[in-house]
This record gives sequence, structure tokens and C-alpha cells, in this order.
Amino acid sequence: MWFQPKVHSVDLTGGDDEPWLTREFIEIFKLWDTKTWRMFEWGSGSSTYWLTGRTKFLVSMDNDPVWHNFVKEVLQKASIQNVICCLESLNNTRYYDTILDYEPFDCILIDGRNRVDRTSVV
Repeated sequence: MWFQPKVHSVDLTGGDDEPWLTREFIEIFKLWDTKTWRMFEWGSGSSTYWLTGRTKFLVSMDNDPVWHNFVKEVLQKASIQNVICCLESLNNTRYYDTILDYEPFDCILIDGRNRVDRTSVV
């Protein structure tokens, strides 16, 4: 379903049905009781799909229209409804400020573009 990175090793990162995050993060996250969590993520993809099955509510922000539409289509085909997929340009302050429209969050995942800039909003 998802595109595989050029360097992909399931002992270091997520497998086919997991996000492309570190294996350590995935294993720790699986231990937490996250069913009631509200989450926000910058950078949508396999993590979006994976997190919707483990959290109550997810807001996912992306800046790439083609990728955003692909992710939305995958989620719609799977009838996933506990996610809001947002799309904003990196040059638009809404890319950073949209998180404020939906707070509070139990967890914020920072991935994708401009990682350092986003930490100031959080």
C-alpha cells in the first residue's frame, strides 16, 4: 500500500503495516494505552493509517497536495473516520498554526518538512 524507502529494514524501521518511524518508538508506542488519545502529526503517510487504529482522534498535516490526496484516498477506502487530513503550504502560517484549532493533544508527532520550526509551536 505504501511506497518503500530505498533503505528499508524492519529491524530498524516500521514494516509494511507500520509507520516509517524507528523500531524503538514503534515498540514503546505499542506498550502505551493510547485508545483515548488525541494526536496531531506533521507529515502524513503510513503513520497516519497506523495511528488511526490506535488513537481516538488524529489530525494530520501535510504540505504535498499529491501525497495528501493519496493518503486521504487510502483512508477513505478503509472507511477510517477518526482523522482530519489537513493540507497547507510550508509558506503558509496555517501549516504551523492549524494545531491550535484542535488542541489539546495527548501526543504530537513531528515528521516531514521543517521539523525544527514546528517545535516552537508545540
